[in-house]
Amino acid sequence: MKKRGSFLEYEKPPKPTKTEKIILDYLTKDFYTIKQISTLRKTSIRNTQKIVKKLREKGYLSKDYKKVRFVGGGSEPTRRYDVHGLQYHIRLIHNSVKYKEQFKKSNIIYLETSIVTLYRDALEIHDYNRYTAEDENEATRRALQQLTRNLTTLEHDLDVILLKPRENNIKVVKAKYTEGGNEIAQEQRNYPKPIKVEATEDGKLWFMCDHSFNLDEGHTLHPDTAKPDMSDVVKPYLNDWRDNKPPKLSELAQAIKDLAQENKETASGLNAVVQLLKREYTPPAQNGKEKEVRGYG
Repeated sequence: MKKRGSFLEYEKPPKPTKTEKIILDYLTKDFYTIKQISTLRKTSIRNTQKIVKKLREKGYLSKDYKKVRFVGGGSEPTRRYDVHGLQYHIRLIHNSVKYKEQFKKSNIIYLETSIVTLYRDALEIHDYNRYTAEDENEATRRALQQLTRNLTTLEHDLDVILLKPRENNIKVVKAKYTEGGNEIAQEQRNYPKPIKVEATEDGKLWFMCDHSFNLDEGHTLHPDTAKPDMSDVVKPYLNDWRDNKPPKLSELAQAIKDLAQENKETASGLNAVVQLLKREYTPPAQNGKEKEVRGYG
């Protein structure tokens, strides 16, 4: 019987200890890093890494820190989505003397996970955090929560107004949505060149896949359509591929070819039957003329 970690594939895995469960939740629900977990628990990074190793051996955690859910006798990792590489352009609704003084002194401000570039009547936020969840909508919500915190901090520190209801002054300039365990990325490992797809309307890159940190990741990154591309295009298509296992394009092509051949053979057979019926039911000719069929009465 095949082994998975330190337990047999079809055996129920050993239960995690209380500490292991806490760290598992930190990694897969709160999406903290190893360093952040160590800081929260006031312990060393090495100690945290040992516990993470135990979770992997027991089969509760995959190599890329995804929680493993158990289905029947076997197990499989849950899918992961994240949004990162975010860049926002925000027009100032109200400027201030304090803002102008900061702009003259330095037009770069460092926040917790972001760098802010100041301009005369606007600012840009480059957010370097990754917002990870089991759903792209939840990842987006977490990113927007951080954006709101950043804007509130900047309003307070610079004495400006950046947030106002019904004011269309915020634009997402860049965003990258990522699906971990992407099937296209898995297939791409067999080819030397990376898969990149450009949009038909403007030629901008909207889909690509790579293997950062040895993970199979698919990215949607068009500045205007990154989220709907992931939600409405990539995700449903790949879920259909994953859940229903439809035939490959080469298999479809062969099936169409076989069907065409069958139709050709069927048509030939029907033609032979028609010719036979004509011979069976055509009256014999007399003196070069067919017999007259007399009516009654």
